[in-house]
Amino acid sequence: MHPWLVHNGAGWGVATYFFCIALGMSLGSFALRREALREGLAPKSLMDIALVVVPGAWIGSRLLYLLVEDPTFLWTAPQRLWAPGGGFVFLGGFVMVATLIILRTRRAGLPLPKVLDCFAPALGLGYAFGRLGCLGAGCCWGKPITVPFGVELPWGVAYHAPTSAPAHLHGVMLHPSPLYESLLGLTLFTWVTLSRRTRQFEGEMALRFLAGYAVGRFCLEFLRGDPGRGFHGMFSTSQWLCMGLLALSAGIYAWRRHVAGALSPG
Repeated sequence: MHPWLVHNGAGWGVATYFFCIALGMSLGSFALRREALREGLAPKSLMDIALVVVPGAWIGSRLLYLLVEDPTFLWTAPQRLWAPGGGFVFLGGFVMVATLIILRTRRAGLPLPKVLDCFAPALGLGYAFGRLGCLGAGCCWGKPITVPFGVELPWGVAYHAPTSAPAHLHGVMLHPSPLYESLLGLTLFTWVTLSRRTRQFEGEMALRFLAGYAVGRFCLEFLRGDPGRGFHGMFSTSQWLCMGLLALSAGIYAWRRHVAGALSPG
């Protein structure tokens, strides 16, 4: 994949990264509307809640990236939060978006478990296409690989930031980790959508997405090779966050299942 979907050679163009994110959000909106109708909710009310996705994802993902890079930036250079360029961390955006969705749902007086179940497939689909954008941009690369399906670095970085990759990795075949994460998103989208048939309580689809993402991302982190992700002991920042998300989803799942069982007849 090329980092530019369209480029005129004079500084103007459409970046593959942002095109894939926009495409993912568009397809996610269709999925959200479909799930809203299945839940008996007004699609417009969920679309209104979804307005927080873009600013929430931007702020949350940028904030976590900068905190991992330099926690002191908040009081030394807070303008970096909205400065152009720089990186983003999906987990930061995910936590921010989830928090905003919960707050807006409560304010709208809608049933939170149903709303979260509607957003789960949409998030999986959006994530899948967003990670294809990472493949085009040349970021989030993987560790060296010896099998034929690797990708050569800098397949995208070379066009605009060749110094961002270590020199010893140039020309080396690497794990296409953005593609792995894109497949994870499609898997989660399919899994949580089909799980509606066997759902035991409202909110289970969202919990399945949360647990599935946490496990999948935790494992895929071992194949990532890009620096600057932050490590605490033997695990990266993202892996620690994934363990927290998995524990949270497991705890809520056990509680919700207990409540559903207690309320069921017999």
